[in-house]
Amino acid sequence: MKIGYTHRKTGQVREIDSPYDNDKSAYDALLDKISKSDKVSNFERRVAEAYANFSAGRWSYLSDAKRYWLHSLTMEEESAPRHDRGIRMPLEGIKRMLSKAGEHVKSPSIRLNAEGIELKVSIAGARSRYTGDVMVASPKFGDGWYGRIAQDGKFYPGRDSTPAVRAALSRLAESPEEVAAEFGKITGRCCFCNRSLTDDRSVSVGYGPVCAERFGLSWGAN
Repeated sequence: MKIGYTHRKTGQVREIDSPYDNDKSAYDALLDKISKSDKVSNFERRVAEAYANFSAGRWSYLSDAKRYWLHSLTMEEESAPRHDRGIRMPLEGIKRMLSKAGEHVKSPSIRLNAEGIELKVSIAGARSRYTGDVMVASPKFGDGWYGRIAQDGKFYPGRDSTPAVRAALSRLAESPEEVAAEFGKITGRCCFCNRSLTDDRSVSVGYGPVCAERFGLSWGAN
């Protein structure tokens, strides 16, 4: 059975020949995989939860992307976003910012633009197979997986990664104040807490003073 979807932002088409005759069989196989694994990714759990909500009538619709991953996550060649070839990039500054903010907030994240694509950068939690790595994904579930910055210092590109994504990450690591200011001035939101900027000075700077302190950045100089 052919299962596929088109990424609505990049236009990339992904398609597989599913070994399952229906969504319920794929769901059962995914649950079996989850029950037998020592390390289950949040991505796998969320896909399973999405189908459970749909089948129970809590959701009226299961997107093509979620259906694709429901079928493909138990197939070894498509399993969990996973990449073997890392790229050495100077991205240590991103992990430092997130770690510092983690002293004050439970799940710190940073949003940034990569030529019109919005990214969300955060540290994987204890339940992830990539615990401690910096994950780069779309803010909306299922819309994009761009890669991860592993603890060995390498960037492992995700299925939707582009040169623009890598360039955006490099800029964030090298010039965080500048990147944060650009995001805030373009979107009207703070890239750290994702709240609307309302204070005149925060609007002018591009991010707020509380987030600046939490992430270890200067504020107000520009």
